[in-house]
Amino acid sequence: MTWLHQNFNTQTLKKTTKFIAFVLTLALLANTAWAQDTSDVVRLRNLSYMKLEVVERVDCDATIDNLSARICRNLAFQAADAKLNELYVSYIDQIENDSIRKEEKDYHAAWVAHRRRLSHQAAEGYRGHVLGLIYLGYMTHLTEVRIEELRYLLEGE
Repeated sequence: MTWLHQNFNTQTLKKTTKFIAFVLTLALLANTAWAQDTSDVVRLRNLSYMKLEVVERVDCDATIDNLSARICRNLAFQAADAKLNELYVSYIDQIENDSIRKEEKDYHAAWVAHRRRLSHQAAEGYRGHVLGLIYLGYMTHLTEVRIEELRYLLEGE
């Protein structure tokens, strides 16, 4: 084997190894990114009333007005959804079978859409802060129910 042939193989091997590492990294990132739909949290966190200065001063243990109550419900939903994300990623990560993992991801994506649909349905016919309070209340409650389901699944595995 010539020197050129040896160097070519070594360089090719190094490039191939780097390429495989890159592809595996992308696969892991894609798996985590697709793990949970966070569009509801992003949308609700970016509502105009959540950008007001009062958000940082609201005492959720002693709310007396509609705006404060809506802010607190929004914050409660964000906290619940963050916990849901944490548990969901833990649950998905422990599933070894690729087809079962895909089924679980598909189910969870459908569940997120269902949560949104039920919350819209519950708030239908209301307006203003009341609409927001009912919608956020449903979003939070349904998220808490899913959290309990994931806790059960994690403990049972």
